[in-house]
Amino acid sequence: MTHQIWSEEEITAAVVSYLEMHHNDKNNIPYRKSHYYQDLSKRFGRTPKAYGRRMSNISYVFTLMELPIVIGLSPLSNVGANHAQLIERLVSEKTNKPFLNICQFEIHTQKILNSKKKPEKPKGNKEPSYLETTTKVYQRSGKIKGWVLRRAGKYCELCKQEAPFKKENGSYYLEVHHLLRLKDGGSDTVENCAALCPNCHRKLHYSQERKMLSRELINLIVKKEGCLQ
Repeated sequence: MTHQIWSEEEITAAVVSYLEMHHNDKNNIPYRKSHYYQDLSKRFGRTPKAYGRRMSNISYVFTLMELPIVIGLSPLSNVGANHAQLIERLVSEKTNKPFLNICQFEIHTQKILNSKKKPEKPKGNKEPSYLETTTKVYQRSGKIKGWVLRRAGKYCELCKQEAPFKKENGSYYLEVHHLLRLKDGGSDTVENCAALCPNCHRKLHYSQERKMLSRELINLIVKKEGCLQ
């Protein structure tokens, strides 16, 4: 019998299997992926092929978490936000890493970027929450990132030059910068963010003229968002 909805128990079992394969790769232990898929199929009644696809979804979550993936399991991004969030939480728990909710952030980003019609302007968060690790990690909104990148299109909002390259998915590479840093009390809102080329981003952090450039950029973004209301 094939289940339409993936239960938490089933996804947990898939993550455990993925981590075992990951361990085998790391330690040069021979194994067959098909054996894991067949075992899961017997336990939960879904086809082995379905588990192959789910493992590729887990690889996608690993890439978002900046972790090495299982050899031969290319990332597959067609995973729902809830399942991606669950997979990330399980991986974080089982690898003793802080749960940063990166997947939901990236999925929200892509949803805004790929929307066929102009999306509703996100409100953001005036006081972003944070997690205590060795440093504070602020919880940013993927919707805010998506809006800012969409607003910029393919041009740096400071130097007005085209993005330096395209990413594998065809989108232009720009970096989102908070004009007033979150750790300094800045808000995670579209008015406090700019999309920059890597060179300008570094300028805003390290150049002698960073304060002047920041003021220019703040005025520019305020005007842009005023026109977008």
